[in-house]
Amino acid sequence: MSYPPNAFLETDADALGARLAAADFGILVTEGPDGPLASHVPFLFDAADGPGGALLCHVARNNPQ
Repeated sequence: MSYPPNAFLETDADALGARLAAADFGILVTEGPDGPLASHVPFLFDAADGPGGALLCHVARNNPQ
């Protein structure tokens, strides 16, 4: 079995871009020396930035992430 399973695999770039453009926040997850960190942050998808677009987010300065 592949991951993600084929039933959940999206390969249509336009559909992916539309889904990313519709979302205005997400969870940024990183791995640090003390384990994983997760923060709810605002995201913006810029479809015009490069061939695959760019996903931008904002993290507050005092956020440990």
